[in-house]
Amino acid sequence: MKEIYSFSKEEKLCSKIDIDNLFKTKGRNLASYPFFFNFRIIDSEQKQPLPKLVFLVSKRKFKKAVDRNRVKRMCRELYRLRKPLFLKDLDLLENKELHLCIGYMPNEILEYTKLQKGFYKALKVLINEIKKPLS
Repeated sequence: MKEIYSFSKEEKLCSKIDIDNLFKTKGRNLASYPFFFNFRIIDSEQKQPLPKLVFLVSKRKFKKAVDRNRVKRMCRELYRLRKPLFLKDLDLLENKELHLCIGYMPNEILEYTKLQKGFYKALKVLINEIKKPLS
């Protein structure tokens, strides 16, 4: 049960090439306040690969690294707690890998409860958008 709620190195999108492809013409965009998503679905050799994520907080909006890191830490925690349901919803993506950037839009740090509601709502919108071309 412990591994279900983890956020391991294999789930982090670290490759500069993959991140560049995500933001250029190969990725798709979606916004649902207070988050925006850039995502890309690619073929994979693995049967059920884990999605690879990167979290983005604007340096222009949050000048202090402490604030940026706090927002990213809260977003990672929200994803980590919602991950089992998110993976269950992505069952249609067999032999496909999801690269996902989760960006934070507001200019201030929202309360955790507001952030949680917004994150869960945004994930539902994202799942519907991902499933749309597959159906």
